[in-house]
Amino acid sequence: MTSVAASSLAPDPVFAQRDELLDDARLRVRLAALLDEDVEGCERVRATYHPGRSLRLLLRVSSHDGPRLVSARTFAPGASRSRFERARAVGGNAVLHDEELATVFFLYPADRKLAALALLDGGAWPPIRGADAVSYRLIAYAPERAATAAAEDDRGRTVAFVKLLTDSTGERTVRVHGALGARGVRVPEVLAAWPVLRAFAVAPAGGARLDGAGWAAFGSALARLHRLAPVDGRRVTGLEPDSLRAAAATIAALRPDVASSVFELESALRASGPRHLPVVCIHGDAHPKNVVVDGDHAQLVDLDDVAGGPAEADTGSVVAGIRFDALLGRRDAASADEFLDAYGKHDAAALRWHTAAALLGERALRSITRLRTDGIERLHDVLAAAREELG
Repeated sequence: MTSVAASSLAPDPVFAQRDELLDDARLRVRLAALLDEDVEGCERVRATYHPGRSLRLLLRVSSHDGPRLVSARTFAPGASRSRFERARAVGGNAVLHDEELATVFFLYPADRKLAALALLDGGAWPPIRGADAVSYRLIAYAPERAATAAAEDDRGRTVAFVKLLTDSTGERTVRVHGALGARGVRVPEVLAAWPVLRAFAVAPAGGARLDGAGWAAFGSALARLHRLAPVDGRRVTGLEPDSLRAAAATIAALRPDVASSVFELESALRASGPRHLPVVCIHGDAHPKNVVVDGDHAQLVDLDDVAGGPAEADTGSVVAGIRFDALLGRRDAASADEFLDAYGKHDAAALRWHTAAALLGERALRSITRLRTDGIERLHDVLAAAREELG
C-alpha cells in the first residue's frame, strides 16, 4: 500500500503523530528500536482511521526471520500508557509501546479484542464437523474487529473458512445463513459455531471470486435475494441523512479543498432522497469480493451485514463501486450495464440516488478512513461523479 503523503490530508488536531505513523520508512526505524532487531521492511497492509477518534494499522514487518504481522492502535497523546499496561498484562511481550507516538503495537496473533486468534494461530482450534482441518491460514484480518482463516487439510485443500468477530454478530450471521438457506437461497453451509469464542465456520462456496467476468451472475443472485422479505428486524442505516452528514463533515475536515463540493452534494442528496421504497432483504455489503461465481450462477458470501432495506442500497453500492474503480482505471465501466441487465427491473431514479449516496458515504469516505491514496487523490472526480448521478 502506498504511503499517504503528509500533504494529502489536513492535520488532525488530536493525532498530531498521524503522518509519522503513515510513513513506512520512518515507522520501520521506530519498530526496529522497539523490537530490538534489524527490520528490513515495513509495509502498511490496512488502515482504519476515524479523525480525532482512533487510528488502527495493520503492518507487514520483515526481518531476517521473515515477514510477520504487527497491528497498531494509536491514542491521543498521554492516553496510551494505561492502555498499554492493560494490554501487556494479557499479551505479555507481544505488546509493545511507543510513548512518543502514543501507540501500542501488537505482534500477531496478539489482539486486544480477538483473543481467540491465539488458539487459531497455535493450532489448538476445536474440530470442525465434516472438515479434516490440520492447519489454518489467515486470509483476512481487521485488527480489533474480525479475522478469517482458511482451514486446510493435509493436502493443502481448503475445507472450511473460520471467521472470528469481537461481538455476537457471528451468532446472528449463523441464523441468517439458516434463514436464507430455508428460503432456497444458495449460501455457504454453516459447519460449526462457537459462541464462547465468537466464531463460526462455513463450507467453501464452489466457484471463484468475481474477476472481470461474472457480473451478470452477480446481478441475478442479488435480484433473487431482493425478492425476499427481511430475515429479522435489523435495518440498514448507512445512507440515512445523519450518516451522510457525518461523512461529508469527515471528508471536509481532512480535505478542505473539497469542502464546498462535498457539502453541496450532501445537501442535494438530503433534498432529493427517495421515499417509501419497499423494504426487502439486502446483502448490506455487496461488492465483488463478496460473491463467488460458478459459470452462470453466483453465491453471495460474507453475510454479516444482511438486513432489511431498499434494494437500491445494494445495487447502488455495486454501481458506485464500479464507477469508482473505473475512475481509477481498475475496471471497465460497462460492467455496470452487464450487472443491471441481469438484475432486471429496478427504480432508475432511486438507483441513481443510492449510487450518488454510496459514492459519498462509501467510496469517498472510505478513501479517507482507509487512507487509500488513489481515492484521496481523486476525491474531486468521485464527488463530480456523484453529482452527475443526481443530474
